[in-house]
This record gives sequence, C-alpha cells and structure tokens, in this order.
Amino acid sequence: DGLPYTPQDIQFIDALMRQAGFLLENARLMSGLGRLKAFNESVIDTIEDPLAVADADGRLAASNRRFRERFELGNGDRLAASLPLNAEQRPVLVRLLAGASVPLEARAGWHLGEQVYDISAQPFVADDRSMVLLVLRDVTEKADRERRLLSAEKMASLGVLASGIAHEINNPLGFASSN
Repeated sequence: DGLPYTPQDIQFIDALMRQAGFLLENARLMSGLGRLKAFNESVIDTIEDPLAVADADGRLAASNRRFRERFELGNGDRLAASLPLNAEQRPVLVRLLAGASVPLEARAGWHLGEQVYDISAQPFVADDRSMVLLVLRDVTEKADRERRLLSAEKMASLGVLASGIAHEINNPLGFASSN
C-alpha cells in the first residue's frame, strides 16, 4: 500500500514504546525510593538515643549510628549474647525480644558499659516477620543526679542527728555548769 510501516510494525513499535514508558516510570519511582530511604536513614541516625531493630530470634536487623557507635554490633549479631548484660538483664531482654510484657522497673537503670539506660521495646510486624524496636534511653546524668541527691540527703540527715546529739549532751552539761 506504499506506507513505510505495516500494521504489524506499528503494533510492535506501540508495544515497545509502552514497555519503554513502563521502564522509565519504574526507574523514576526507584530513584524516588532511594532518596526517601536515604532521608529516613539520615533522620533515624540523628536520634541521640541508641535504637535497634531485632527479629524474634534476637538477631540485630537494623540500628542507628548511635547504637553502632556505643555497642559496636553489626546486623545478624545476637543482642542477648553481644550486649554487656548482667545475669538479671539477659532474661529480661530475651522476654522483650519475644514481645512479652516486662514491668517498667525491670527495664530501668541498666548499666551497659559506662552508661545507664532505660529500655523500651515495641513489637511490630515487617515483611511478615515479628520484629522489636528497642530504644535505649540514656539516663546516665539522671542517675548521677539521683545518686548525688541521695548522698546530700544522707549528709543532711547525719547533720540533723549530730546536732540532736550535741543538744542532748549540752543540756546536762549546761545544768551541771550552772549548778
């Protein structure tokens, strides 16, 4: 018919262009996802408290910069075996990683290295896997202030006791010296 393209050629080019458009749109979306992922990681890494995500087996799945700096753990490490926990803390962490409820007093005042932390755990599901978000709130300064306040209260009580004793000794001495 004198046309440069046959109907089959036009159908082929049309299908090819649709596929090319689909691939270009996917590339644009993947680029946006990469930027969004980088942004989210930057936001999480700016959080001052150590954060970690662990699976139900207690293996580290992800963490922020502060957690990696403080504990020098990598993905796949078992938290209960790798963190500097004492004999009382280890079973509490295992229960938290299993998604069990743990009383607040059992999660407070954990000495891990030179720092003191309050631990909170939030279970969630991601990719059909049970996970737990651990937040280690650094309460080192608070614990130090409480320790100093307790020491000051002890010293004040000791002063009151000493003044009471001095008063009780002074009364008979005053009576004896005036007579």
